[in-house]
Amino acid sequence: MTRVRFYRGRCGRVTGFSVIGHAGQAPAGEDIVCAGISAVAISAVNALESVAGIKASLHIGEGFLSVRRPKNLPPLKAHDARVILRTARRGLIDMAATYPQYMRVT
Repeated sequence: MTRVRFYRGRCGRVTGFSVIGHAGQAPAGEDIVCAGISAVAISAVNALESVAGIKASLHIGEGFLSVRRPKNLPPLKAHDARVILRTARRGLIDMAATYPQYMRVT
């Protein structure tokens, strides 16, 4: 099972997320759940950097990804980061609703 955890700041706004584990829906290379999770997560990381111009804190390992936006961003960049992270959250929550036996979002 893949576990996705969203991090929130003091104001309750999403500040990042982590993804750990393999969904196990199909063999490696054929798992559409893992592929979907990876696509959403990597798209969010790429959007933070290339669209919003935000250098996020990123950690990647085998079956693990963690990203957090920097603290004290200027208001416009903070807004952009919020939109990107909320969009990723919505996509991953929707995916978890479709495949609850293979992924969980908290």
